[in-house]
Amino acid sequence: MPNTPSSGLPHPLSYDTSVEGIVTDNVTGLIWQKEPASFSVTQKDAANVCKALNLGGHTDWRLPSRLELVSLLAIERESGVDSTAFPASPLDTEAFPGPEEVTSGWTWSSSLFPSMGDEPVWALATRFGDGFTWDERLPGGWLSRCARQDP
Repeated sequence: MPNTPSSGLPHPLSYDTSVEGIVTDNVTGLIWQKEPASFSVTQKDAANVCKALNLGGHTDWRLPSRLELVSLLAIERESGVDSTAFPASPLDTEAFPGPEEVTSGWTWSSSLFPSMGDEPVWALATRFGDGFTWDERLPGGWLSRCARQDP
């Protein structure tokens, strides 16, 4: 996991923001949509938003797992995420301005789990400001932030 440089922990945060609308995490190798969609959607629709995304010349975007979402957070930092790399992030409303849906920070993950039978009934989401994870009974309605990884 990336850490703030001042923490003295290994793997200091390192992001490449040179491509418009995209952030590359130099520690994990994940490539992120810089700003989440500015509207709430169901978890299934969030996955479809990512599948339909054409950003930075790439069309292989997907909904990240809960662990991938959490990899953006430096818990020892008050605002959670790096506001330089990810402007408009929740709990850093100066850097991540936007409607309440965006600044509240709940973002869908692809992490689903069933409670009965084979069909998933629950999904996990992460709040960007503090890394708190919550399970939401589907369909629910939170934000999507897409990720991809070069082969």
